[in-house]
Amino acid sequence: MRRTRHAPIAAATWALLAAAFVAAPGCAQQTTPTSLRALERSGRVSFVCLAAPGTTPSPALPLSNCTSQRFEDPNDFAVKDGKTTQPHLYALVTQTTRGEVAVIDMSTQNDPVMDANPRVPGASFLPVGAQPSDIVSTPGGTATFVGVAEIGREGLFALPSVDVRTCVGCEPKTLSGWPACALPGAPGEMLIVADPEDDNGGVRATCDGAYEPVAEPEPDADGNYPIDLAQEGVGRQKIVVTIPDLGAIAVVDAQRLLDAEPGSFDACPIDRWVPLEVDLPASAPPPPPAGGPGCVAPAPADIGPVVGFSPRPAGIAHAADKLYVADLEAPVVHVLDMATPCEPAEREPLLPSSLLDPSRVVTTNQLTASPLLSKGLGRFLYVVDDRDGSLMVFDISEGSTSRRPITRPHPEWTPAQAPDRVEFGVPVQDLVMIERDVPQTNPATGVAAEGERCSPDPDLVVCEPDSMSCDSPTLYRTSSTFDRGAGPTRMRGAFAYVVLGTGQIALIDVDDYDALCRAPKSYTHLYGCPPIGFSSPFDGSEDEPLASTGEASCNVVVPHTPRSANYMKTSERTGQNEPGLPSFPLFFDQDGSLQSNLDPNGVVMRATLPVSSNPDEPFPASQFALAVGSNVLPVDPKTGLTTNAGEVEHTVAMNLEDPRAHSFGQNWSVSYEGALPGFTGKAGRLSLTGAARGLFDAASRFCDAGVLGQKAWEEMGESGAGGLADYVQIASDVPAEDDAYWTSADVGGQCTYQQCRIEFGTSEVPKPTRDIPIVEAYQDHLELGSASVDDALIECCFPTLVAFNVRAGNQWVVVGDGSGFLHHVIATPEESASSPEMVGACRNSCDPRLERRNGRVRRTPHETFVKDGDPRAFINPFFRFAINDALNEEPRRGMLFQFATQGSFKPLVVNLAASTTEIQPQAISFLPSTGELAITDGSLEGLIMLSAGSLNITRQYY
Repeated sequence: MRRTRHAPIAAATWALLAAAFVAAPGCAQQTTPTSLRALERSGRVSFVCLAAPGTTPSPALPLSNCTSQRFEDPNDFAVKDGKTTQPHLYALVTQTTRGEVAVIDMSTQNDPVMDANPRVPGASFLPVGAQPSDIVSTPGGTATFVGVAEIGREGLFALPSVDVRTCVGCEPKTLSGWPACALPGAPGEMLIVADPEDDNGGVRATCDGAYEPVAEPEPDADGNYPIDLAQEGVGRQKIVVTIPDLGAIAVVDAQRLLDAEPGSFDACPIDRWVPLEVDLPASAPPPPPAGGPGCVAPAPADIGPVVGFSPRPAGIAHAADKLYVADLEAPVVHVLDMATPCEPAEREPLLPSSLLDPSRVVTTNQLTASPLLSKGLGRFLYVVDDRDGSLMVFDISEGSTSRRPITRPHPEWTPAQAPDRVEFGVPVQDLVMIERDVPQTNPATGVAAEGERCSPDPDLVVCEPDSMSCDSPTLYRTSSTFDRGAGPTRMRGAFAYVVLGTGQIALIDVDDYDALCRAPKSYTHLYGCPPIGFSSPFDGSEDEPLASTGEASCNVVVPHTPRSANYMKTSERTGQNEPGLPSFPLFFDQDGSLQSNLDPNGVVMRATLPVSSNPDEPFPASQFALAVGSNVLPVDPKTGLTTNAGEVEHTVAMNLEDPRAHSFGQNWSVSYEGALPGFTGKAGRLSLTGAARGLFDAASRFCDAGVLGQKAWEEMGESGAGGLADYVQIASDVPAEDDAYWTSADVGGQCTYQQCRIEFGTSEVPKPTRDIPIVEAYQDHLELGSASVDDALIECCFPTLVAFNVRAGNQWVVVGDGSGFLHHVIATPEESASSPEMVGACRNSCDPRLERRNGRVRRTPHETFVKDGDPRAFINPFFRFAINDALNEEPRRGMLFQFATQGSFKPLVVNLAASTTEIQPQAISFLPSTGELAITDGSLEGLIMLSAGSLNITRQYY
């Protein structure tokens, strides 16, 4: 691939040689060669397909006539009998800082970037005016239109395709050489929408005009044919352009603009002017969630004002006779009926919002609509949140009544993700949604049917090369070697390709034709089956497993979520991708000594047991397994333990309903009466003898840290609630022996240094007398109960602000080094308080989306097998287990389990910035005739072409 054309390279080379010659005397420093680039600050791109120059009546062809074939010579069109057999594909790319449009011959291997004026050193392109905002071409390639936002000359420029190629011997085009017109404000994004022909094939020149027959073009006296868009056969074409500053949309007749005298700059021929409206309904906060005993509903959100917004249109999309318009200032996505551009009518808008922050005014910038999906899956609109760059998904199918973003069916499985967003951690710059297929030929019928869905049904007849009769859905199954068939990079169906600000392309599943084959060998609720958004007509069994990939979840492929980069499976062929453990959990006694083997009479960590959907049939062992290292080991569905090399091991069960919960691997500690994180370095005022009894420190934010006192446990209906309450452990040392405090009047003989040391020990070796139970926890203070020693002695021995820990009473505490201590404790809002003194008290939230944010494990009697759903069964977003007490022995503070998790879900992304940091992706579009995605770069990378199937960079133009 040639990155630039010869003329600029030659001129720049002579300049470099001359500079080197002048600097040579006395200069030993070597120069570093730099890449010469023609394209600079690319903005948007459009494509046209053209036959050989001079083709009459027009060289313009539909894009489908041009393929990815490339030729040696840019003038090779293979003209035969006056007809072009090898048309060329051209990309027209706006250069935002230069006010030009670059033309790239994508059908040639040599000198693809065309120089509009070879007589001038350096690359020069087609001038169109400063700040080009968007570019669109007609479906038949007859002309291209550019919107420019140059101050004082806001308008549209028309570039007839007959004039965009370099013409040998012709005068180069100047700014006044194009038809152009003035708009009342700076243009934003544009679309070409056709006003259709009437029943007799006539078109109307204006929206208010009469339909007239389309005449065949006739040449003038010089043999030149007029530029006639009507010959494309799609009706009268209109340019739909947003005017952001005026909050409106203009519909401009494309042919009348083309007919304008070059160099003139009259007002644009606007057929329709549509001032956008902001029609917001009166909103009410969502109803509080209904929860279990002892929980409180979060404070109702302040929805905010519903008036006072002015529209500012941004991205636009046309689908199913409707125009969708994002808005940068108002919390709406405008919806206009646009069966024809001459009868636009604004309807009720879509309503962007945020479930996590209902009071936020959500505005939007870009959007794209899906094709009409098969199998009744409807149509969807993807919209970019302008504040954080996340994606919202709206159902715009016929008959849809919801105007809010779609929410995931099971947000509790992935509580770290917003329930109504697709998030990548970086802003989305632009996106496009496409549907593609790679149909396979049925050997029995010779037919390659499009849209065929892979089926894992074991009763189907598998297609072999010599089959006389077989079922086509089996053609798409994954091979035993995982080198073909359904898989992460097998792109069959509808997908969203998302450009991220980091220079990456991420993929989102919309409708994967192979989804049903990306599943376990048998369906069970442990794997999150049936798959979200799909029917599950097959019942894999022990005797007849499904012909699927055997992955760890039914939800490897989920509509409107990031696509997986790997098979979620652990095997020699696929690698270690199934969520699991690198090694078995290790148990340490309170003195830190490792207990190398599981002691059946000691403390045991075991997986909670699955509950069979059929009470009369036990859960099959083959469906209950744990990936450890490179092996997948069965877990006994009766004991919750697994065996490795003859040794019984401590065991956990991984949550596999949605692998996206496992976004990263991390180390975990499970400690008995462990300290809750977040209080290191904090100090509080301890008051045990005054009117206000407690520990006071507003900076500690006790509810946010997950603290629960005795009253909270009582309200949850727990027996022995006092034993489950968290407690404060004083972490400070008593004042030093030589401290003046011991001889001051403040002591008054109430205590001595030796007495305090004996009673409380040191901070390194603390005694239980430092522990004080928590009766009630609030965000800024703790109400404390009675300690095991006299309150006055405690205050005397610890006279100043004290460092402290908060520990869980009679429970195990689970902490991850990445996710921390998970909980769903909130400060009780006034609206949820049953009494005035309860306002601000720490309670679990009733929000069901947070039900897996847990970090406390209840004790379980020795050899008690705990089933899923039992109050003693621990579950968080990643795994579930129970811990048995030792035989006839109480657990001791400091006992510890340690393990790590592995096999995280990795989204499928393509890195465009692998070899450079100088990349600022601007826009993405799809070129159906070549199956490529086109990404423009606002820095130095020009135009990048990416295969929508293989996801490889196919070519790049600098």
